[in-house]
Amino acid sequence: MGFLGFLKTERKTQENNFIRNKYANIAHILIFLCAFSCFTYYNLARALIYATALIFIILPGTRDKVFIHKGSLIIDVFILITFIVALVNKNYLGALCALSFFAMTVVAFVSRGIATKRFYEKLLDVIILGGCTATLIGIVEKLINFNIPSYRCTGFYPNPNFFGLGATLTILICAYKAVNKTKRVYLYYLAAIFNAVGIALCGSMSLWLVAALGIVILLTISHEYKLLAVFALICVTVLVIIVLVPQFLPRIDEMGATTDNRVLIWNFAIKHIKEKPVFGHGFFGYKHLYDIFSQPDPTIYKASLCHNIIIDSLLCHGILGTVLIIAFTVRYIGDLFYCHTRLKNQKEKYTIIKFIVAVLASIFCYGMIDTTMIWVQTGMIILFIASGIGVEERKIKHLRK
Repeated sequence: MGFLGFLKTERKTQENNFIRNKYANIAHILIFLCAFSCFTYYNLARALIYATALIFIILPGTRDKVFIHKGSLIIDVFILITFIVALVNKNYLGALCALSFFAMTVVAFVSRGIATKRFYEKLLDVIILGGCTATLIGIVEKLINFNIPSYRCTGFYPNPNFFGLGATLTILICAYKAVNKTKRVYLYYLAAIFNAVGIALCGSMSLWLVAALGIVILLTISHEYKLLAVFALICVTVLVIIVLVPQFLPRIDEMGATTDNRVLIWNFAIKHIKEKPVFGHGFFGYKHLYDIFSQPDPTIYKASLCHNIIIDSLLCHGILGTVLIIAFTVRYIGDLFYCHTRLKNQKEKYTIIKFIVAVLASIFCYGMIDTTMIWVQTGMIILFIASGIGVEERKIKHLRK
């Protein structure tokens, strides 16, 4: 009986492992599809993320990964509150965005929960492939509109800056691959250069600085001083070219007007923050208010977001929602530092932690003048990058055994 019992237990263990592997394979495929869809049509990306989130909530092999992470309850409370606030304010687009954000967090939490080094590296490769595909589409778009010198490419995005941010994130991933000494690293250098073309096609001035800042932070904290020196030389060369040929930087003559427009947007937003300081107006609060007040007052600047992540958060989610976002962010940063400390003490590599820090720091700085990261496509890419902490958490668990 003892031997038969052992065989029965062994068979059951094998069956459970097979089921777990089956669910993991399904999850991997769905996440890869979601990652690539972030560079395709918005509605396709949103539909795929919705469907994937629903499947993950239903499947027992992934459902348990959704709510196990520290801080997941905070983000769920935030989504519930902002959803109700949007409905109360008749901001139905904001309510839909709250559902989209919930689906995005479900996919990101599962990605974090099942993350292994191999899976995460493949996920980043899929994103790079998507970024190159989007840039290729942008080149075709530019050729079609070649007779319009000021034309700014959007790819499959609703706005040129969204397209540019996708290219920027792809470049930062390529920089991580270089620091990580990935095989055939020259392919990632080529991919980075190709996606730099994407930034040029979108005509963004600030995204060049975001890409440069992210690379500098990553190379500095990774102690890659030779690469940093080469990159600094490239940046100095570009700056000299800009000084000698100002037209080299796209839309540099529009910088004053762009700044004035930002001030108009911020003044309008701050005025309406004071109206509902506690709960806000729901996601895409600026667009909702613009649709209401632009007819009686055509001087209001047309925009969907506030072009400042702090002002946008206060307008859309109020003090309460902003505090919840900050609480979740602090919790996540705490997890990053915990992983960094544990791995450093064990003399283990923590390149992924450095990469995440570099991306989040540069994106936060960019958030002071634009909010293109608050979007299903770009936001999902950032969440996928942030889910890499799961690799380090898994590594720490193995070190304990």
